[in-house]
Amino acid sequence: MKKNCLIPLCMCLLFNSNIFADGKTRGEFPLQVQLLSGNVGAGPSIGYNLNDTIYVGGDILSRSDTASESTAAATGTFSTNLISARFSTWDDSGFYLQVGAGNVDWSVKATGYEYIGNWPNGTSSSDATVEIKWSGSASMIGLGWNWIGDSGFSGGLGFQSIGVGEPEINVTDNEGQATATQIAEEKENYNSLYSNYQSALNIYTNIGWNF
Repeated sequence: MKKNCLIPLCMCLLFNSNIFADGKTRGEFPLQVQLLSGNVGAGPSIGYNLNDTIYVGGDILSRSDTASESTAAATGTFSTNLISARFSTWDDSGFYLQVGAGNVDWSVKATGYEYIGNWPNGTSSSDATVEIKWSGSASMIGLGWNWIGDSGFSGGLGFQSIGVGEPEINVTDNEGQATATQIAEEKENYNSLYSNYQSALNIYTNIGWNF
């Protein structure tokens, strides 16, 4: 809901250039405190414009989700901490490029019905658990737009590609009927499915104040 409210507000700000100062305002209001909300999470974004070109800051984002159907349920928790540098390419534009690094702790846990192993030599379990976890260092590249008003009110939007590496995957049959071979096959199936998920696209909006 927060993101849905921020998007139209930011779009309104982007196209109403009369209420915004030019890029030199970054030097006049160097300290930036905003709320950043994107698909990997929401939280405070705080940084400082060293000059009209270079900004350094940090984002602390978190998110949790749940989903269920008749035979299974899943929960996900996502914690992302990033230190970033932004490079504004033009004094009279809010456009910037960004790079950064930090750490993530992302996990998804699903429980319920699961066919464990490869067909037709697998086994059905009505109580299985699959855990997928990305944890450790992360890298980031992206771009965005940030406008600062004459009063210091600021906001914008951006895109980040966050590299997180391959996940750790565990499969458990809580009924205890699956063999070690079947569990190994099922784990390999998930490894094959998620080995390509080594980066996540974060599309975000940000709104706050510059001082």
